[in-house]
Amino acid sequence: NSEKAGAKTATFPKMLSFIDKLTYRVTEFLLDVDSSGSTSEDAARAIAYAIRTKLSRIVDFKLKGGATDSGGGGTKASLVRELIKISLATVHYRMNTCVTHNLQTTLRNAVLNCFGSGGSEKGKKGEIKYRKNPMQ
Repeated sequence: NSEKAGAKTATFPKMLSFIDKLTYRVTEFLLDVDSSGSTSEDAARAIAYAIRTKLSRIVDFKLKGGATDSGGGGTKASLVRELIKISLATVHYRMNTCVTHNLQTTLRNAVLNCFGSGGSEKGKKGEIKYRKNPMQ
């Protein structure tokens, strides 16, 4: 979110990733991290602007999926509708929410289950507790 108290806009990172069919590798671009307004319409326009200004050589470009958080403007089905309205997304667009947060939570839970919190839950400096692998 914006650093300004009471701000009506949020910082909105716009990333693009795709599978390169020649190398079978995922290619990622960080288009920008500009403000995007407070509605899904604003967010869709911001995405379109970022793509138009950073990837101007690509013609007839359609998004097939994306991920957002689940709060504020530019989220879930309302963003998909706006992207389709401006012909930036296909009608079969797939939306995921909170993907990054869920990945971080998954990693955090695995570390806590394996090593414990090391006192970090109590505001103390954390330490890693090493355990011997039971398979060894």
